[in-house]
Amino acid sequence: MSHTPNFDKALDVILKDLKPHKRTCQQCGGDFEIFKEDIEFYHMLRVPPPTFCPECRKQRRFVFSNNMMFYKRPCDAPGHTEWMISLFPENIPHKVFDHHYWWGDEWDPMRYGIKWDSSLPFFEQFRGLFYRVPLIQSNRDPRSEASEYTAYGLELKNCYYVFGGIKSEDIWYGNWPINSRDCMDVFIAWNSESCYEIVASKDNHNCAYIYFSDGCMDSRFLYDCKNCSYCFGCVNLRNKKYHFFNQPLTKEAYEQKMREMRVGSRSELLRLQREFWTFVGKNFRRATRNENVVHATGTLLRNCKNCFMCFWVESGENLRYVDYSLPIKDSMDITIAGAGGGMERMYEIVNAATYDIKFSHYVRQSSHSVEYSINCLNCEHCFGCVGLRNKKFCIFNRQYSEDEYWKLADETKTRMLERGEYGEFFPISMSPYPYNASLAQLEFPRTKTEVEGLGGYWAEPPISLDGVDPQTILRAPERLPDDIKDVDDGILEKVIVCETTGKPFRIIKQELEFYRKHDLPLPTKHPYQRLIERFAMKTPFRLWQYPCAKCGKETYTSYDPALKLTVYCEECYKRKVI
Repeated sequence: MSHTPNFDKALDVILKDLKPHKRTCQQCGGDFEIFKEDIEFYHMLRVPPPTFCPECRKQRRFVFSNNMMFYKRPCDAPGHTEWMISLFPENIPHKVFDHHYWWGDEWDPMRYGIKWDSSLPFFEQFRGLFYRVPLIQSNRDPRSEASEYTAYGLELKNCYYVFGGIKSEDIWYGNWPINSRDCMDVFIAWNSESCYEIVASKDNHNCAYIYFSDGCMDSRFLYDCKNCSYCFGCVNLRNKKYHFFNQPLTKEAYEQKMREMRVGSRSELLRLQREFWTFVGKNFRRATRNENVVHATGTLLRNCKNCFMCFWVESGENLRYVDYSLPIKDSMDITIAGAGGGMERMYEIVNAATYDIKFSHYVRQSSHSVEYSINCLNCEHCFGCVGLRNKKFCIFNRQYSEDEYWKLADETKTRMLERGEYGEFFPISMSPYPYNASLAQLEFPRTKTEVEGLGGYWAEPPISLDGVDPQTILRAPERLPDDIKDVDDGILEKVIVCETTGKPFRIIKQELEFYRKHDLPLPTKHPYQRLIERFAMKTPFRLWQYPCAKCGKETYTSYDPALKLTVYCEECYKRKVI
């Protein structure tokens, strides 16, 4: 028996004769396809077809994930006057509590509950509730240790300025380190150790400047290489040793060349970087970077089956329009699905690690059967809730009996369906994160004016050196030592001004030790700017049709044809590199 008979009856009318067709996106005005396979998902997940195109749906979800920026703001917990580092800037319509207070028992999110009014639009009522329930400082996992300057990650230890990630230790400045340790400046690093600037790579040890490369050791400047060691400046190599810009050398000759290079010098590093990226540009590229996939369309996919328009997914099955995900199946329109078993049947969610979740953001820890909710943990059968923990049968943060819950849920969902509300994710205007601090700005860059036109908001931390002793200010790169060997501990007391953004930043003790250990020059750019540049190294999360430069066959690629790169289809690429 259906728990929501009226809703199911109304939805069945919508889905009954639904056929593949084109629609016009209500946001961008462009046409988009509703495919046969999409319709099969709508039936399975019990949702109506969307009125936004896939790109605009993705943009709305991306706005709800700040993976870039921390802000300094006051804590709003009762009796607190301290300032804290948070994902949220000042002057937003939410109170923000520090981690200790938010997780404590001194406040109860249920006291903010409201009664559903069927005469009012759902999003209008939910917005009011969302603004009243306090947010948590940075959604940091309480199981993480000594990782105060992190957000979203699970079981992190001794991590600093890290967003996302799982069971990693001693990571500084990065996004999504997974089972990694002793690494700095990373973007999607799996099972890696003692690495610097690693982008979408796996199983690497003692490497620096590694891009889309797996299983490599004791190497620098690699692009799309596999199982290489003692290699420098190489592209598209497999199972090689002692190669310099793809040329084989004897062990002795390679070691001599490494001794001659001053990799700890910034000026020498910049020269090598220019030479390396010029070499990358002259080489052919793989249309999409997928490993062990069956019937999968997208890029950065591993061990995936039956996936359509998916990007950076690990062990996914039967997915459509999914980005940044660990193992899930039978889901559609997902942005960031974290670790955990049994993740399935999810639709239009951001930052979830559970199952049977729809139209929600940050719903985790064994939650299931939750819809239109934000920041709920270990909850089940909840609708339109915010900030709940260990609850069931709640609507708008009010407790109901099981029978009362299903009756009201049926009424609410049916009324939303009639109004055209049910089936759409939260609007951009409801995100508590500034657009320019969210994933949306990386994938869909917009100006402040354009963002405000979409209903979003823009926030930049003020750039100020007021009160800073001028003698401690070092403007990069002019006033920074060129070689790490010339840097003393006094640098820890200095304020460095980013050469790109003008933002001030400091070098922390662990960071300096890392640079010395790995013979790396001091950075001249703020951690935020370095993060932005690492994101830019990945290809866009979209596909174009493009002829293979080798065989001429039309293939999908994540490289924009306007760049006029030499792109090989998967078959030609494998024949060339293996």
